[in-house]
Amino acid sequence: MDASLINNVENQPPFKVSISARLVAAFCYLIPALGGALSSLLLMRLFGALSQNETAGMMAVVGGLKEATIPAIASLYFGAVCGIAIIVVLAVRMFTQTKTASPPSWFFLIGGLLCFLPAAFFWRAASLVIEALSPGSSIAEYGGIGAVGGSLVDWLRWALIAVPILFVILTVLSILPFSSRKKSKWSALIAAIFIEILLIAVAVAFPFLIGEPERKNELANLPVSIKAKSAEVDSNINKETAIVLTLTADHKLYVGRANSITKEELPQKLERLSEGMSPDKRIVYLKADVNASYENVVQVFDLIRKADLDKVGLVVVGAITEDNPYQTDPMRFEVKL
Repeated sequence: MDASLINNVENQPPFKVSISARLVAAFCYLIPALGGALSSLLLMRLFGALSQNETAGMMAVVGGLKEATIPAIASLYFGAVCGIAIIVVLAVRMFTQTKTASPPSWFFLIGGLLCFLPAAFFWRAASLVIEALSPGSSIAEYGGIGAVGGSLVDWLRWALIAVPILFVILTVLSILPFSSRKKSKWSALIAAIFIEILLIAVAVAFPFLIGEPERKNELANLPVSIKAKSAEVDSNINKETAIVLTLTADHKLYVGRANSITKEELPQKLERLSEGMSPDKRIVYLKADVNASYENVVQVFDLIRKADLDKVGLVVVGAITEDNPYQTDPMRFEVKL
């Protein structure tokens, strides 16, 4: 190509950036943001309704959470469909004579990445809920949803606040007059394709990023209660005041969340913890690993009896049933020493 022609192309004066192309992109990127905000609003309403209904269980929470996730996922897919329109517009502009320049690549990158913020805030809140419902997790052991209620509300509020902020930013960037050179067409198309791929990837992965409650790794691999009627549900197991003793597979002893304790120290420790308890509360919950030997379990029973305690609740995992699909109900067999 003639060098003078190349110089003429490179030295062309800047063109005004197309407002219509920017508005199409802004509309596309606002859709996922609105979906994330709507999901956050539905989750806030869910917990508002649950606070008025004390009988609602985990299944109601999980079911409500899945319903709240639908707008976020649907908007990501819808945004991806609209993203195809952006790519088509940019591709057509590349091969046609236009009096305006395509938006620069940074416009698509900024708008595209910011559109994920409300969905990301909702995902963080939903993940906290799932973690709080999962037995053995650090959140579940420290009070469940109640322990993260403040953080949960903050994340959902940020999701709602992010939408009007994003709307203002995209509107200003869409109508603010500025210029760019025509060679930005290629970089703009590449940026739009990158955001499109990201939208599709997040839409596909979003349901798996939240997941469902599941048992976390605990110190002891608890036995499963095969017969539903052979063990009783006991919510006191998860209470802060409960005396929970764990016997691991390697025969280490733990009281509550403290460090391991020796067998010689155990009776005195149990006496201190049970001091002042009413007779109906003087029970030791024993989480014995399925691989712990029978002899060691019997030794622990003797040590509990030395602490002047005669009731032991053997903690087990509930069988998977329609009412307890996640094995999250705290269950125990009561043994009289």
